[in-house]
Amino acid sequence: MKKLISIVMAAGLGMFAMNASAVTIDDVKALDSYEDSTSLKNSGDKTEETWIEEILGPVTSFAKVVNSGASSWVRVDGDTGNYAFDFGDKAVDYFLVKIGNDKGEDGGIPTHTLFKNNDALNWAHINLASSFNGTLDNIGKISHVSIVTTAP
Repeated sequence: MKKLISIVMAAGLGMFAMNASAVTIDDVKALDSYEDSTSLKNSGDKTEETWIEEILGPVTSFAKVVNSGASSWVRVDGDTGNYAFDFGDKAVDYFLVKIGNDKGEDGGIPTHTLFKNNDALNWAHINLASSFNGTLDNIGKISHVSIVTTAP
């Protein structure tokens, strides 16, 4: 039994260490630019894509990123409130951050926020306060990220 508890504790600490890791500003570069935000009652893919097209024009592709919720974001070392998400080998022009059901009592946090990716196109780089107009205070509220590609 002690061995099982030790294994479970070690696994839990390992998962905590993974989530607590950080990237440097050299990796993620400047904060990505806020484009627009809204609260969509129907947050299906087509509704989200239609809203994005109202802002950016025609979209050539729109896709939710698997495993892009809050636990997939990492702190940016040395920058309070800055978090980054790694798109891997994808160069992403725009991305959508969807906030989950925990929007606060007044519902003041928009459910959907669109960003233009700036310098490091394989990273999303946001600040919880400034990137969401001061309305987001907890990375745990992020539901998922979607990648947006616009027509040339």
